[in-house]
Amino acid sequence: VKISLPDPLLPPAIGFRGSTEIDECSRIDLFASPDPTGGRFNISWSMPDLPIDLTLNPAGRIYNMTKINLLRKQLENATLENNQTFLADQSLLERMARYVIVIRVVTRWNTEANRTINITKQDFPAPTVSIAAAAAEITVKRPQTVNLLAVGKASECAGVSRNLGYRWYETSGKLDLTETDISYRTRQLVIPPFTLQTVGGANDKNEYNFTVEVFVVEEPSKASYASISVFVERSEVIVKTAQGDRTVTRGQVYVLDARGSYDLDDPQPPGTTFRGTFEFWCVKPDRTACFGNDPEGKFTDLEACTTDPNNKLTVGGRTFSKPDFTVGPPYCR
Repeated sequence: VKISLPDPLLPPAIGFRGSTEIDECSRIDLFASPDPTGGRFNISWSMPDLPIDLTLNPAGRIYNMTKINLLRKQLENATLENNQTFLADQSLLERMARYVIVIRVVTRWNTEANRTINITKQDFPAPTVSIAAAAAEITVKRPQTVNLLAVGKASECAGVSRNLGYRWYETSGKLDLTETDISYRTRQLVIPPFTLQTVGGANDKNEYNFTVEVFVVEEPSKASYASISVFVERSEVIVKTAQGDRTVTRGQVYVLDARGSYDLDDPQPPGTTFRGTFEFWCVKPDRTACFGNDPEGKFTDLEACTTDPNNKLTVGGRTFSKPDFTVGPPYCR
């Protein structure tokens, strides 16, 4: 049995689960899920730099290096154990600081990837929230329903309300949820098909950024946030011909009618002509052009057909005036 490497051999995407905003009573609980890995991988956790000060103190900030070193030691232990989960007590984090954690994965195929996680320690009791998704960004097509689920958790501090509220925002300015029928004050955001738009050509993606706010209902200022990027890529165009494959004899007219083709991103009523452009090719069994000299067999000189309105031709349930090929090339459009 011969087993080959995947083709194409892609680096892993590192999925992530866990809250990135921690209060004084919550612990750090992160889980990384890389894919594809070939079933075996090495994972490392690190914090290359000192935390980012969120107090904006112009005099700078002096961190407790004992806590920094303990946190780095726990990250090192998770790496030595090749552990997908990283747990640490919140007491190792200082308030109003952002900690940049780097996850690195190397697969059995020697493909690798990094993912950066920003952990913020707040200075007040607040709920935590994460979005249940395999990665910080997802790619969808326009006909899909997009489901985003927020996982909120009340602060574990004593005497703090556990009554949580949710609110979703699209922060790139491309979709105002308040002007739609989408329920955006719930734990789950459901975006119906054909709501998100595509842009550009076949390889372009349109980026939307969604953020969920979870807050204490009695004290809305006590809130935490989580974000995810949604990329919308174009669906394929379905080419549909009226006749399909068939055998014809010399002298017969063959009509290649592709008007029934359709764009999955822009559905139209049955019988509507595809709102796009058409190009045609023809090659012989030896892959040379049927007509002309185009190396790919493309029709580069298609002209409108000269037709005989008194002579009809029915193809695929549609009736045409029969083309007149007594003058010009034996093809037309």
